[in-house]
Amino acid sequence: MDIDLTIKNYRCFSDEHPAQITLRPGFTSLLGLNNSGKSTLLRFFFEFRPILHKFAWDPSSIDATLRGSTVSWEAPPYVYELEEMFFNGNQQDISIEVQISDPGASTKPGIVADRIRITLARTGAYRLAVVTSSGELNMNSPNMLERSENWYKAQSGLAVEMEPMTRALKTLTETFYIPAFRHVTAFQPNQQGYANQNKFYDAHVGQPFMELWNSSQTGALRDRRIIVELVKAVGKVFGYKELQIQTAPDNRTMHVIADGRPYKLHELGAGLAQCLVLMLNTSHLRPSYILIDEPELNLHPALQLDVLTHLRATASEGVIFATHNLGLARQISDQMYAFSKDDHGCRMVPYSEHPNLAEFLGGLQFGSYDLAGARKVLLVEGKHDILVIMELLRKFDKEHNVILLPLGGSEWINKKSKQPLLQLLRITPEVHVLIDSERLAANDNLARDRRDFIKLCQRLNIRCNSLDRGAIENYFPDSVVKASFGDQYRALNRFEKLADANPRWTKSQNWVLARMVPKEQILDTDLGQFISQL
Repeated sequence: MDIDLTIKNYRCFSDEHPAQITLRPGFTSLLGLNNSGKSTLLRFFFEFRPILHKFAWDPSSIDATLRGSTVSWEAPPYVYELEEMFFNGNQQDISIEVQISDPGASTKPGIVADRIRITLARTGAYRLAVVTSSGELNMNSPNMLERSENWYKAQSGLAVEMEPMTRALKTLTETFYIPAFRHVTAFQPNQQGYANQNKFYDAHVGQPFMELWNSSQTGALRDRRIIVELVKAVGKVFGYKELQIQTAPDNRTMHVIADGRPYKLHELGAGLAQCLVLMLNTSHLRPSYILIDEPELNLHPALQLDVLTHLRATASEGVIFATHNLGLARQISDQMYAFSKDDHGCRMVPYSEHPNLAEFLGGLQFGSYDLAGARKVLLVEGKHDILVIMELLRKFDKEHNVILLPLGGSEWINKKSKQPLLQLLRITPEVHVLIDSERLAANDNLARDRRDFIKLCQRLNIRCNSLDRGAIENYFPDSVVKASFGDQYRALNRFEKLADANPRWTKSQNWVLARMVPKEQILDTDLGQFISQL
């Protein structure tokens, strides 16, 4: 279920230029210059979590506001005056509209409430409106009866179901916000006047992080297993064959043994410390969305995608990240938003609709992708294949040697792609391509565009592999499919289309299967052989 969010008059977003974002599974990137509203949008989910939580988990609070009761709200953590949360270019109230697309049919005769609007006044009061296809719900109307669980019923017999909207609100409250400050030092949040002495926003950082590490490492069996798996994953990301990490007795630093040599954590760089903070904070939870500011901080370009995919595995829905790295955003994002700022406040639009794209890219100073640290480029079918191939590369210890870029399906897979391929070859001669065959049977020919593209690659000395099977989802065995999605699911035949399976998963979920599949079940296939030879 997609959730459309519109926020007006909140901080730098005005009534005329609200923040508008669609929350959907996968990766969403927020691109823009400093102070253009990226972090503001991420922080919104933290600051308004108490109000959204109240409506999501306490139906009586919806009743009260629908009857016109005045409900007060207090400044959230890290906000000292309510006034600072309002757009300073007018005197209007904050408006938050939540709309769900495709909520499904009502489970009983009636209609589904697919939109709510929360209005927060500068006086500290807020109110709620519930909107359906028949108009706004009004419990003061003599035609309206009481609520029964997730239903409102009128004397006329009309019933309004709230359950899909309640699920959407719960999704919004179950986010996890990680700000750009991710230090592992003796920093103590409560010494800086912050509201929670153990957390900086949602994350344990500084000394509380070290205390959390120590309690996990010496705590219950589940926590100890989390630490063991986390250290193994971090060691793999940074290329260590052996890695041990412990906190110092005073919880003011951490001791590391890396490949048999002792270090203090700060000697190994901020990137390793940040990676530990990110993974430990999210490993104990299962948030809906992880919201992270500048995940690329202190990380080599070859490691940034690796860390983001690890985070994605801990979120039930996806990752929303603010970044200055256009290459990283293009590489992994299912959707992208461009942010800018002028005298009238912040603006955000879907990336492809930015009014002056060349000017925007020039301001970011990221006109080309940074290939430092990777010796090869691998072009794959589409964005959803990026995560799949990254998971498979990990099984062959090649995830840091290859930069993955999406072809965009039929947009590039044709004979007209000569110039983009030549531009890549000017950066590195090590360009490889992996595309679906899209065949429906073993003896079928490839489509003409795909045959032409392969011939073009051959003329340019680019190794291009068309899969023997129909697509990448045709390579996962039945045991892996059932373990990932449930016994009602089954593996696809060699040339069966995913759209024809019932029930079926989505292409955006293929990465789950790639994470689960054992290396030996892929190795003997043409896909496994291609990856092993990169």
